[in-house]
Amino acid sequence: MNGNYLHDCFGAFKEVTGKKYGMAYDYAAIEADVAELRNRRPLTYNDLRYFESPRNWEFRRWWDFPPEHHVTPELKRREFNFWRLPKQEQKLIKSLLEVFKSIEIVSIILRFIRPEHYGIISPPVERILDVRRGGDAVETYLNYIGDLRKVAEHYHFESASGLTRVLKK
Repeated sequence: MNGNYLHDCFGAFKEVTGKKYGMAYDYAAIEADVAELRNRRPLTYNDLRYFESPRNWEFRRWWDFPPEHHVTPELKRREFNFWRLPKQEQKLIKSLLEVFKSIEIVSIILRFIRPEHYGIISPPVERILDVRRGGDAVETYLNYIGDLRKVAEHYHFESASGLTRVLKK
């Protein structure tokens, strides 16, 4: 214990997930698997396997990607400039939402591609932060990550994603 409860929780994340789910979640492995997407490489349907890899966490316990025949044509028509984030994030988030139809899925993609800026949206964390609802899912997510960024900065976390792990426990 270093005297900061949130940082202590962050340090115990793998141990806690191991005890709770029977496997230690390895978010760093997912981040490494999708690292190329931080550059100028397009997102493909095949890339989605990294986000749902059962060796790293239990994605399919809560979520599922839309079928390939719905997503692939949309991905080919769009360009996601992940390397530019957080610039023009509202436009990119809206575009991802149009493809994946779920703000939770969008938040997962963003969290692992750019963990320094994004976190996975979850109702427990939304309640803890008392996130202001937006006019749509994109605006609510922007409010959510804005709140995460403020708390992460205040408590000296390197990323917004690290904070969501702590608050969700």
